[in-house]
Amino acid sequence: MPRLSTPLQRALQLKVMKWGGTINFSWLGPPKSTGGGPALTAFSTLGGRLEVPELNMDNMDEVAEVLERHATEGPLASGTSDEVHLYVCTHGARDCRCGEMGGAVLRALQGEVARLAKADPLGIASRIKIGEVGHVGGHQFSGHIASIPYLR
Repeated sequence: MPRLSTPLQRALQLKVMKWGGTINFSWLGPPKSTGGGPALTAFSTLGGRLEVPELNMDNMDEVAEVLERHATEGPLASGTSDEVHLYVCTHGARDCRCGEMGGAVLRALQGEVARLAKADPLGIASRIKIGEVGHVGGHQFSGHIASIPYLR
């Protein structure tokens, strides 16, 4: 198992590993949570996106159970979102190329999406979320990007 930096990350990873799940924490900007823990967005290979308003040690078991159902039974929420999440690896400790190039790729994407959203506030750019993430695999060419829900 990869080294995770917080007790919250370690606890959730241990829970989801029991059913073959994996987690990767990312940074999309200021926290959405109003409480003591981070909000999270979960994607499933079966489709759909699940929003969890807050993750903390007190609700860990409940959140892990909901994540398992989402991943194994399919989307739990009705309807689907047309948002696209782009996650750029900026994890320099895993691969120095991502640490060096990932930030530049991230800033270039953020700038272009902001420019497009300003030109057309209702266009596709308004539905793109860009975040930083740790290792997502590959790393033959930096910066590595995962496009979710498309996983490309």
